[in-house]
Amino acid sequence: MTKQLINVIVLAILILSLGMLGCSDKSVYLEREEWLLESYGIVGQTQTTLPDTEITLAFDNEENGISGTAGCNDYFAEYYISDRFISIGRLGSTRMYCQDPRGTMEQELEYLEILQKSESYLIQDNELIILSSGSQILEFNPR
Repeated sequence: MTKQLINVIVLAILILSLGMLGCSDKSVYLEREEWLLESYGIVGQTQTTLPDTEITLAFDNEENGISGTAGCNDYFAEYYISDRFISIGRLGSTRMYCQDPRGTMEQELEYLEILQKSESYLIQDNELIILSSGSQILEFNPR
């Protein structure tokens, strides 16, 4: 099997898993934690965050907002949840430049692009998984 086919199969399994969770509102659980990004990228080809960087995500159910740090800059946006689907509104962020460690700004840009394209989510084994268009994934652990 090609890597692309494997990625499609893995993504399909994750999406089917979302359907098996039912339609209960998980947003309450989402906001109980601040989430720390562990890995990101294309399904089956994820990479871990750079050492000495921290990417976080927090949900505020009352304000329908998310916020966090993207490794260098703070960010914020509105979010919308319906069943197992999630949509992130237009992201705003601070505009600092961080050169250490090397690659911080590239990692931040990739993270924010994947987050902006969020389509669905899954909470499994105390891990938050956000699936985005283009077979991309964000994997978080509680902080």
